[in-house]
Amino acid sequence: MKKVLLASVMAGLGFGMAGVTTASAAETYEQYQTAIDARQGSGVSGTAIFVPQDDGTMEVRLTAENADGLKASIHTGLCRYSNDSEGAPEMLAFSPEPLAQLDDIEDGKSTCSINMTADGMMTEPHSVAIYDGDAVVACGNIQ
Repeated sequence: MKKVLLASVMAGLGFGMAGVTTASAAETYEQYQTAIDARQGSGVSGTAIFVPQDDGTMEVRLTAENADGLKASIHTGLCRYSNDSEGAPEMLAFSPEPLAQLDDIEDGKSTCSINMTADGMMTEPHSVAIYDGDAVVACGNIQ
């Protein structure tokens, strides 16, 4: 019994300490997709699609449910630290200052162009957050 419990605890610790996986810089894709999940029972969720452009920018196409009139932005760091980055590893901490602000969400959609390459987006953790005022009501990690 003790061996099974210890193995379960060790497996749980290993799962909790899993690192962030990002795409290799050598990999290229036509587009990237990120699921945006509701937080705090908001009912807001969606998808962001990132399409690399020939000029080195990225076109962002966001679709979201229950989000009309809300704002969305791209941040460095992971969603799990969006409410509190205290104690988070520096590379994973969610920066409250956005790297890019998307257009306001209207009819469940927002599009914009950001000055970020696919390599820049994938070599360190980034996330897409949807805000109602100052509160993050939905968030998705870009991986």
